[in-house]
Amino acid sequence: MSCDYCNLKPIDLHLLTLPCGYSVCYSHLKTQEESFECFICNDHTIDKQSSFKTIKNRKKMEKISILEEQKQILNLCDQ
Repeated sequence: MSCDYCNLKPIDLHLLTLPCGYSVCYSHLKTQEESFECFICNDHTIDKQSSFKTIKNRKKMEKISILEEQKQILNLCDQ
């Protein structure tokens, strides 16, 4: 599976599903405003938090959150 926006297929890719059905990297959504026009289909507005809370994306967001916390802890240990 790859990102419909950048076509990346990395091993640790966190793909989230947009309301229009396209899949995009979490990093593309993370940098968007809270409400933005879909940058894939340009046919609807996306509420970022609502998109993160959909059933399909919720578990992925939990995993992403845990991985980000791990990175922060490792960075603190390296200091």
